[in-house]
Amino acid sequence: MAKKKKLVTMLVTVSVPAELTAAQARKEVRTLINDQAFWGHQLTDDPEGDVCEFNFRATKVAPVSTDPKIKEQVAKLYCAAGCNCCRNDEEWSEADNTLAEMLGVPKYADGSGNDWYAVKDALREREAKKS
Repeated sequence: MAKKKKLVTMLVTVSVPAELTAAQARKEVRTLINDQAFWGHQLTDDPEGDVCEFNFRATKVAPVSTDPKIKEQVAKLYCAAGCNCCRNDEEWSEADNTLAEMLGVPKYADGSGNDWYAVKDALREREAKKS
């Protein structure tokens, strides 16, 4: 019986020679993963303990990009913010809800809005654990 596999997505930062383009660097990373990453890993149900080159494969090495829709919603938030006399509350609320939905921001328990503070606190907690 073949073992199930799962995809793991990660962000990797690499230092490359200045003359390499981003596309060439991604190709190198993909090649290195596919040529080297499986080295020494064994299938647990293989009695011979042979290495299987299909244990680990780089399925995609893509550039990190910011979704233009997210940029648009952030721009709308900033433009709608204004001061008390010129704030567009309706546009702000619409952009806030759209952005929260796109980014998976939870709602407050009472449904009164998006809990951006929960996101901020989680990010701070993650940073604190790193240091």
